[in-house]
Amino acid sequence: RGAGFARSDDVICRTGAGALQASFAFISLRDDDEQFSTVLQSWSLPPRANLLPPGTRMATDPGHRDRLHADLVLAVEDVEMDDATADRRRVARKLGVRASLAAAIYSGGPRNGMILFAKDEPHAWNQEESAFARATASLVALLLSAQANTDTLAALETTDDAIFTEDADGNVQYANRAA
Repeated sequence: RGAGFARSDDVICRTGAGALQASFAFISLRDDDEQFSTVLQSWSLPPRANLLPPGTRMATDPGHRDRLHADLVLAVEDVEMDDATADRRRVARKLGVRASLAAAIYSGGPRNGMILFAKDEPHAWNQEESAFARATASLVALLLSAQANTDTLAALETTDDAIFTEDADGNVQYANRAA
């Protein structure tokens, strides 16, 4: 991830959590095997310690993942009453999370993830909050895609091979330094 994305996802976590009056937020991507997720960014309402810093790996709850895949947004009013795995409930308790609102992130590749906003008390999430979470996840997906494109172009500049692309009329659209 580039520095620009790191700054953007920090702003998204903080600002999104503020808009939803959440006490905690994080962005994560699932590993290729979908058994674990890695936190890209997180934020906790001060003075609370951030217990899921970037780079933290978490086991994926298959039920949560499948429900999120099906609906794109998953609102849990009370984690203690939700159909969650023991591990997810243990993590929620450790983080002080009672209500969560997750939205799926699809970045156009094989890896996907979520952005999750949480409150420390049970909360009945409404349609506007769900739509906000969905829009925020779409913004993160665009940022991830832009970062992947930037990384690809940077890699093309390091090769000694001449690489270029043309449009249908034969006009050069891209050429690396070697070209």
